[in-house]
Amino acid sequence: MSTISGNVTGESRELILIVDDELRIRDSLSLALHSFGYRTIVASNVAQAIDAVRRSNVDLILTDLNMPGDTGLDLLHQVKKEDPTVSVVMMTAFGSIETAVSAMKEGAEDYLLKPVELGTLEILVNKILEKRHLRKENQRLSAENRALKENLDVRYHLASMLGTSPQVQELQKSIKLYLKVRTPVLILGEPGSQLSEIAQILHYNSPWSSNSLIQFNCSMVPGEFHEPQLFGIEERVQDGVRLRGAPGLVEKAHFGSMILSDIDHIEKRCQGMLSRVFNQKKTQRSGGTHFYEADVRIIGTAHEKEIEMRVRKNKFRWDLWEFMSDNVIVVPPLRTRKEDLPILVLAEAKRLGHFYGKQIQSVHPQVIEELSKRSFPGNYRELEALIETAVLSSQQSVLAWSDFKSVTEN
Repeated sequence: MSTISGNVTGESRELILIVDDELRIRDSLSLALHSFGYRTIVASNVAQAIDAVRRSNVDLILTDLNMPGDTGLDLLHQVKKEDPTVSVVMMTAFGSIETAVSAMKEGAEDYLLKPVELGTLEILVNKILEKRHLRKENQRLSAENRALKENLDVRYHLASMLGTSPQVQELQKSIKLYLKVRTPVLILGEPGSQLSEIAQILHYNSPWSSNSLIQFNCSMVPGEFHEPQLFGIEERVQDGVRLRGAPGLVEKAHFGSMILSDIDHIEKRCQGMLSRVFNQKKTQRSGGTHFYEADVRIIGTAHEKEIEMRVRKNKFRWDLWEFMSDNVIVVPPLRTRKEDLPILVLAEAKRLGHFYGKQIQSVHPQVIEELSKRSFPGNYRELEALIETAVLSSQQSVLAWSDFKSVTEN
């Protein structure tokens, strides 16, 4: 078996094996691939090619379909047994296209028509090897994120927190900082960023995780109900009838945690009562004079621009903002961490696949390529919805771009 070595400048590129019984074709393809920046080795038959695969870390095989003795199809079958990750491209004359297409169904990546047009060759090889790189990077990210999750030591985790981007590493660092303290925390982020779920992580991994966790959405509940629901009602006599009192949610969360979603929308009078909880660890029921213990870890969530606007308009008390803004966890928008998409998409696809009884094992590189073009104004919620639609449509173990009907049709 002859070998041609190229002097590739910079980082060493992928290794391509050329298999053809004609010396002229092997040499011309090898020279062309060198000019594209790739390393090559050559073989004149299937036996030599298999030996090369065993001896070298081959990334891609360009093989003639019709050769004396064993054919390109025979090589494809043997290579997939030796190393299923190696990509194989069939080179064939016009009359053998049907056989080449059949080879793709059996695992070949693509095919090239002879005589090979060098422009087409470069585009195809670049595309295939970029996909291979993405698959390997996906595997690397999976391994790294397993280590990161173990390092965080959290029992309750989110797929949206996975990744190796600087933004998500800073998020993981901030979460770990506030796991063991009872300091009030403000979690800021855009809509769809799973702010309440991240707040749950802080509780479920705290020393008081066995105590109450109570959640209240300040923007969903009308303002007139905030005080009785959050701070309760004192027992009283009305029209000669004694009305029983009831503790509020803050009181019930004593020694536990309370998540106040959209905390900047809490009713103005309740903001003063909440300030007392922060400073005195006490609460007072509506209409009453007695104080009740309320050692509560408050975790607020808000959309960053909105809470700042409400502070400026005096709809959210400045002292509360000052108190909470010293302890902030900022959740980065998905559009700023697209390098995390491979692991995010795979993790969510597997989770939803398990939920719907489908065995999603991998994600086609085109999915990542196309999703990377989106700005994701809905952040992780938007990504989750897209993947859920695709998983429901998928009939294969590999999630393909064609499964994303709601995207491709638009």
